[in-house]
Amino acid sequence: MLLKRMQIWHVMSICIGVLCATLFASCHFHAPLPLDQQVYIWQRQWTPSHTLALAQSRQTFSTLRVLAAQAYPKEGWIQAHIDFAALRKDGRPVIAVIRLDGQLPLLNNSEIVDHIQQLIKSLQSQGVNLVGVEIDHDCASQRLSNYAVLLEQLKQKLPKPLRLSITALPAWLASPELDHVLAMVDSSVLQVHAVQRVQLGLFDAAKAEDWVTDYAKHSVHDFYVALPAYSAGLTADGRVESEVRLPFAGQKQEIRVDPQQVAQFMKIIQHKRNSKLRGFVWFRLPLVDDVRAWSWITLQAVVTQQALASQFEITPKPSANMAGLYDIVVMNAGNLDSSLPVIIHINNQSCTSGDALPPYALNRESDQWIFAQPTAATPTIQNNQRINAPTSRAVGWMRCLELKKEDITYARHATS
Repeated sequence: MLLKRMQIWHVMSICIGVLCATLFASCHFHAPLPLDQQVYIWQRQWTPSHTLALAQSRQTFSTLRVLAAQAYPKEGWIQAHIDFAALRKDGRPVIAVIRLDGQLPLLNNSEIVDHIQQLIKSLQSQGVNLVGVEIDHDCASQRLSNYAVLLEQLKQKLPKPLRLSITALPAWLASPELDHVLAMVDSSVLQVHAVQRVQLGLFDAAKAEDWVTDYAKHSVHDFYVALPAYSAGLTADGRVESEVRLPFAGQKQEIRVDPQQVAQFMKIIQHKRNSKLRGFVWFRLPLVDDVRAWSWITLQAVVTQQALASQFEITPKPSANMAGLYDIVVMNAGNLDSSLPVIIHINNQSCTSGDALPPYALNRESDQWIFAQPTAATPTIQNNQRINAPTSRAVGWMRCLELKKEDITYARHATS
């Protein structure tokens, strides 16, 4: 009987030991670290708007990738005019981005390395928290072997402990030289936006997902994925305008990236997360006067994975100087940049006249006034069919004996 009890206690002690070990192991299980969030600053000329943008983004982005210089076939080297005082005050790690235009006929390696070395010294002398250099060179795949030689020479000359990274293109995935290029750097950023003809759109989530999966098989180091937070203008002759205005007087078709599509892409990539993927780099940090960037509110909401929604409030604003005159004001009180309502109805028999501002036209049907967008209108900066969050704008005016908010209704989309 005693032997049997001893055997039972022995079995119980083993079970308790296994249970304790399991609980101990579970307590020390480390969930994957959240993906890092970084951002590009991509203006040649810094303005006071950068100071506000830096302050807004401090808690959202860990690292700033700052355009520092560009090399073009005809113009040569162009230095960015950076507000070093603002960068010093910000204090976040900075990666200096040097863009080598893909149309450069020949890479003068010694000249490029010397120029980058001087640039590094200049940045460090300004007290910038410089942690690395990124080369952005969208060369053709057949020139990747030459590019690898440049990167190897640059890596040898790069002061310690600065890290070298590059921007990589999905088109390079088919090249046997990609692995050679990636072996020359410490990390890389896979660009999945604006890599095909702009007419096809700036971002294709399905293709981007495939590119990330394929790229992870090639990368020997940690890598990031560059995501878009902007729009582009397409001119009649096929030229593309984004952060830099083109000398073109005509209208430009606006091609935008849907924040909700990018947010969904992030969730998919995080769910399928590859161990080498460190995070995302956003293009680009929005300034208050950057008409082609997402608003800061929308970008922050996407980055932090908040639920996205636009919320319209349309109110009549009485004129301070003229009785009976009302501005019709649309406010987007949500966190998602959005298209304006396609139609706004004013149901008030006392209204006698009014006018609309683009993109609307004002029509009258019996006692109802209708602000309507032309259904075939092509989105352009000029007709300004979008309203950022959270902003408001007047879309026209009405003259009425009295006009209340309850008199105004709207429809987001056209009805059939």
